[in-house]
Amino acid sequence: MTSKTYGLAGVMGWPVAHSRSPMLHNHWIRQYGLNGAYVLLPVAPGRLEAALRGLPALGFAGCNITIPHKIDAMALVERVDPIARRIGAINTIVVEADGTLTGRNNDGFGYLQSLRDARPSWRADAGPAVVIGAGGGARAVVVSLAEAGAPEIRIVNRTSARAEALARDVGPVARALAWSARHDALGLGSATTLASKLTEVLQVADAKGYFAFARQGAQIADNVVTEFTQEDVKALGDNIVTILNAVKEMTQPEVMALVQRTAITMQHGEDEHIEPPSMLALLKSMRDPQTRRGMARVLAMLRSVGEEQQAPRRQGR
Repeated sequence: MTSKTYGLAGVMGWPVAHSRSPMLHNHWIRQYGLNGAYVLLPVAPGRLEAALRGLPALGFAGCNITIPHKIDAMALVERVDPIARRIGAINTIVVEADGTLTGRNNDGFGYLQSLRDARPSWRADAGPAVVIGAGGGARAVVVSLAEAGAPEIRIVNRTSARAEALARDVGPVARALAWSARHDALGLGSATTLASKLTEVLQVADAKGYFAFARQGAQIADNVVTEFTQEDVKALGDNIVTILNAVKEMTQPEVMALVQRTAITMQHGEDEHIEPPSMLALLKSMRDPQTRRGMARVLAMLRSVGEEQQAPRRQGR
């Protein structure tokens, strides 16, 4: 195609107008200065044989075959390569120099190459492979994995009969598994159990209010700060180092308890026993003057704690 000869190729199917193959292939034809074009070949099922016989006469180097012709075209070409025959369908036809047609299937090759592109160290014979699905595309992948040396291919499909039929066609290296066993096929049985246990732990933590505390902390701070006067902000700025030194020595539950108990004290008095409110309840009451005074007391208490912690350090210098 780099000579004066004009080469033609295309994609043959029905329908085929939606295909983006011409856009992709013609881009690379222009990119590399090739003398040719890639076109759409809409061919109705009843006219497939006539269309294929016309390829040599029209100067086509070959074409891609797509739905619904991938199986029927096998019977209309002179040769089918071994992998395509095992797959049971072709997706490429090459017009040979003598005008005869050879059918090939590159679906599986393309998939395996995508794995190598993503991970150059990938090897088909490194371990078991799992294929989800048992249609035409899955068949091409399974056959190509077998040809590449995969020691075991686990086929999982919603319709078990199709998975079993594909496994029989491919041979002993392939075996069908029930859809309910898909996690085991992927080796996720233990991971699923671990995830379940982790979920339980997180649910317990959430019930204790730890996540609610974290989620609402930023909003609480925002609500409090918006109520500060300029004098409050200045005082906070003067004391921020001391406050932070105190907070960093405290655990999250300790900070939560301190905030809750301060609010309770301001609203009910120090001697009255009241169940601590939730952080959400505190958030909703943040605009209440008493609650704001409670938060101010928290800052004062933190400052006092921080000063007490710093005093021994200063004396030791």
